Amino acid sequence: MKILDILTLFKQDGNLISLTNQILAEEKEKTNTHLKNIQDSQKAILAAHIIQNTKTTNLFVLDGLEDALYFVDDLNNINPKIKPLLFPSSERIEIGDNNIILERIDVLQKLRQQKSSVIVTYPKAIKEYLIDKTKFNKHQFKLKKGQIINQDTLVDRLEKLEFQNTEFVLEPGDFCIKGFIIDIFSYSNEYPSRIMLNNNTIEEISYFKVSDQISIKNLIEIDVVGNIEKIKGDFTGTPTTLFSYIPNNTNLWIHNANILLKVEDGRTSNYIDQASLRKLIDNYHCIYSGSINDKNYSNTILFDASAQPSFNKNFEILINHLNEYREKGYKNIITVSSKNQMNQLKHIFKNYMYLVDLVECENSLKKGFVDHANKI
Repeated sequence: MKILDILTLFKQDGNLISLTNQILAEEKEKTNTHLKNIQDSQKAILAAHIIQNTKTTNLFVLDGLEDALYFVDDLNNINPKIKPLLFPSSERIEIGDNNIILERIDVLQKLRQQKSSVIVTYPKAIKEYLIDKTKFNKHQFKLKKGQIINQDTLVDRLEKLEFQNTEFVLEPGDFCIKGFIIDIFSYSNEYPSRIMLNNNTIEEISYFKVSDQISIKNLIEIDVVGNIEKIKGDFTGTPTTLFSYIPNNTNLWIHNANILLKVEDGRTSNYIDQASLRKLIDNYHCIYSGSINDKNYSNTILFDASAQPSFNKNFEILINHLNEYREKGYKNIITVSSKNQMNQLKHIFKNYMYLVDLVECENSLKKGFVDHANKI
């Protein structure tokens, strides 16, 4: 099944070009932008274009976890090379979901390494206090191929990071030693690592699967990171949030400023206050969309677009809609993700195939839209 090059459909779009040029000129003068009337997955297309054509970190703040997950999917479907990272809140850790710890650490590691990153999050997550960078750096260490180590010293370091010595490594935070083989399940990766020693020298490092113990990738070095959620502290003094990890030239995309600046209910000691959050936001180039009350922007880009109408599986209404737009010179596109779905739609449109391009592809978007400027 082919991949539809969605960006090619919009490569001449004036708004995409305008925002790209503005971001490239940000070194001279920082201006905030409001994307007025941008619709549904159209925002992901714009974002993917910006990511592809600039070298800065982009942080997207959606309304909630579900919206963030859909946005991650849209970016992946538009351009699989983007590799967006989700930064979730810590609330599900309390019910035993350790995958949340892995996701959060993965984001902090990428930012710590000063790589241009694409981070997708939501208000509850971005407003949470985090371990500061100094403590984060102290709560990890590297192991490299060819490095000489002392097993007792290594065990001591692991135990100080609250790793548990187990018979087999099954989840993050476990390690086990069997002769000259040391298995460590760090919180920095979805797979555990196997260290093979030749006396005290690391001869080989690899990831392996817990299920069958088979190695899947050889490595030169690994980062061993403990569970940072256990040492966030009491958050006294200067607050530390995700903002302290992102570069100063980050593009901060805020979908709904009203939701972001809303005071969190309960456990307020875990979240940054509204006034401090506003000051942090002011340090970045902000790109607003959705609902916004205070006009904290100096530039508006107006999109001539509308949301996709709801047809409620009434194909007669859909066909009339497609015919109306075709007569106006629009290009109608329906993406199809399976052969069965394609066959069903071909049967439905058997007398109306001239109205629409049915494209069988892997990368459908969450929500369609009508782009009146490009007639798509």
